[in-house]
Amino acid sequence: MAGGEEERAPWSVIRTKVRFVGVTSREKTSPKTWRWHQHAGWTDALPADAVVNVSLDPYAWSYFGDYQTKLHRSFRPKDWTADIDGPGRDEKTRAALAQAVGIVRYGRSKEGRQALARAMTSEPAIAESWLRTLVTHLNRSGDA
Repeated sequence: MAGGEEERAPWSVIRTKVRFVGVTSREKTSPKTWRWHQHAGWTDALPADAVVNVSLDPYAWSYFGDYQTKLHRSFRPKDWTADIDGPGRDEKTRAALAQAVGIVRYGRSKEGRQALARAMTSEPAIAESWLRTLVTHLNRSGDA
């Protein structure tokens, strides 16, 4: 924002633009499965399609959620109006950033997209046309 000015919009507009992706540990699904966003009061203020979940294999979740050095501090709703500093500059944070850059680079490569497409074909959701379309797109994409 130019000149340090803050841009403001009414909540009725903001709530239609904000999206959250929850990264969770994969579990068996059933109508009784505990879903974090159904128990977080703040999600009630958003449209139903504004919060989605991506589930990871429990080992992958454990690594990324419990062990990998975080690039930024948690940014909980109570912190949204606070002045938050950027990421740390210590060696662990720099190594984690380098790893994140490598993961993104691999994901943008033809090899990475094709590996992702292969993994998706073993998911139950492959029965959904949107996922088959995504797999087709990933397999046809040139190098980014």
